[in-house]
Amino acid sequence: MLHCVAVGFDLHGKTAGIFGTGKIGRVTAQIFRGFGCRVLAHDPQPMLEWAAEHGVSYTSVETLLAESVVVSLHLPLMPETHHLLNVATIARMKPGAYLVNTSRGKLVERRIQAELRCDRATS
Repeated sequence: MLHCVAVGFDLHGKTAGIFGTGKIGRVTAQIFRGFGCRVLAHDPQPMLEWAAEHGVSYTSVETLLAESVVVSLHLPLMPETHHLLNVATIARMKPGAYLVNTSRGKLVERRIQAELRCDRATS
């Protein structure tokens, strides 16, 4: 079950996963590193020199989902990324993980979007 953020929590020492290391994904990864996070990334075209310089580790989708407390999406909508997060991939996420989708809505399968929405009355 994913959480909706109602109050803050300490990111220091947590693992953040970044899908997509284009310009925005790289900046987001560097911000997470600034908060003291371990950062995992996945991109079909990894930028290994940048990753080594900034302490970011490229990994598989499975490892990123299983180890990240925060998963942040920074991908274009393409056939390969359509419904990247679906019932099967969400089930592989670390229990209690947070999902941040700053990309296109269709990266997340519609039938699970309702389950991911915050109900502020219960948060």
